[in-house]
This record gives sequence, structure tokens and C-alpha cells, in this order.
Amino acid sequence: MVSALLNAFAALFVQIIFTAGVIGGFGMFISLCNRCFYDCIGKSAFFIVRITGIIGTPIHELSHALMCLIFGHRIVEIKIYNTKMRSRTLGYVEHTYNRKNLYNQMGNFFIGIAPIIVGGLFVTLFVGILTPGMYNRLIAEGVNIMNVSLKNFIFEIPKSIIGILAAIFAPHNFVNWRWWICVIFAVAIAIHMEISSSDIKGGLKGLAVISIVLLALNLVLASLFPKALNAVTSALVTAGLYVSTFLMIPAVFSGILLLVSGLVALFKALGKSIANSGE
Repeated sequence: MVSALLNAFAALFVQIIFTAGVIGGFGMFISLCNRCFYDCIGKSAFFIVRITGIIGTPIHELSHALMCLIFGHRIVEIKIYNTKMRSRTLGYVEHTYNRKNLYNQMGNFFIGIAPIIVGGLFVTLFVGILTPGMYNRLIAEGVNIMNVSLKNFIFEIPKSIIGILAAIFAPHNFVNWRWWICVIFAVAIAIHMEISSSDIKGGLKGLAVISIVLLALNLVLASLFPKALNAVTSALVTAGLYVSTFLMIPAVFSGILLLVSGLVALFKALGKSIANSGE
């Protein structure tokens, strides 16, 4: 019994790390890049967020709405893009659910992280449509990640990021108008993949319920069908790694945006320093 309990908890740890952990890690990185971007750009950030929101906000809000429908939540009110220029709320989805319904409660996790997953899918879709050659190279990097062992996963991530950067910034891309459109769409979506504090709170509640359900399932499988437990864990790890293949692309674009905005802020600071020293 003790052995089954330990195996169940060990499997749960791996299952959560390579599913919710992977998605959360990419989401945190993208959010951090966005926050730093806003700080570097300063007052212009609001205008840029507004403009990119024409593309990014509807995808963000509709992703929430889609998960609400899938998990049986009732949508009370939705605004996919707020046209009032002075408002800092670009969009929202208000929803309710039956707190006694286990399926509804688990849905909170997927509703909370929806902009990360759906945003990543849309970025990948635009890349595939507009630049199929680059898409094939990016998918190859993703397949490489999926085929590595768990112990080498962390070490392979930097290699894949370098491969993704090489595919995105191949010299021939700069003279391809489709590539420029792809970059604009990718950046516009990535800027709005950030999830709010309320999304995080709801997502954590849903994750807690999912963890309890998974633990109960793991205990049953560990006690009666150990091979089935390994199969379930392997399937969830594979799913998490698959999701990571299309989250890498918006994450890299967010990182590039951060780098560019940081360079702009640096040049501004140097310009002011030179101007002040000349007075």
C-alpha cells in the first residue's frame, strides 16, 4: 500500500510538471517579457497594446469563452474588444458555474490558461499559412524536443530555442513580405497572451481539483494496474511536450520584443546622457 501511494504521488508530480508546469512556465515567461516591454516603452505602451489588441484581444477573450462552453460554464457577458479608447479594459468574459459540479470546477484551469494555449495555436497557424518553410523547421525542432528523454529535456530546450531563432531570422525571410505579416500577427497575439490575476486564481482552483482527481486515479492504477499508470503518465508527458512545441514560438517572439524594447530604452538613456553632458 505504501509503495502504491509513493508511486501515485511520484506519477502525479511528473504529470503536473509536464502539463500544467510546462504551460505555466511559458505563460510566466511571456507575461514577464510583456511586463518588461511595457516598462521599457513607457507611455507609448498603452497605444501599442491598443493597436495590437485589435488582433490579440479577440483571440484572448474568445479563447476564454470557448473553454467556458466546453466545460459547461454559463457566459453572462462578453466583450471581445473595447472600442472606448480611454478604457484600460480591452475585453472580458464574465461567467458562472455550478460549484458542486466537478467537471465545471476542473474547467476553471483550462479557462484560465486558455489564452496561452489558443494564442500559441493561432501563432503556429499563422506561421504555417504564411511561411510554410519556416513552419516546417519549427515543427522539426518541436519533434526533436518530444523525442528526448525526460532527464535531457531541460538541456535540449536551449538548443531548440537556437534552432527556432535560426529558422525565424534566416536571411531570406527579411525579403519575404509574408514573413513580415507573420511577425506582426505573432507579436500582436503574444502581447495579449498574458493572463490576469483573476485568471490565475481561477486556474489554480481548477488545478487543485484536477490534481485530486488525478491522485485518486493514480492510486487505483498504482494498486491494480501499474503498467496502466505508466501509460497514463507517459501520455500526459507527451501531451505536455506537444503543447510546448507551439508555445515556444510565441515565447521566442515575446523574448525578441523584450530585447528590442530594451535596446530602444538603452539608446534613449544614452541619448539623454549625451545631451545632458553636452550642456
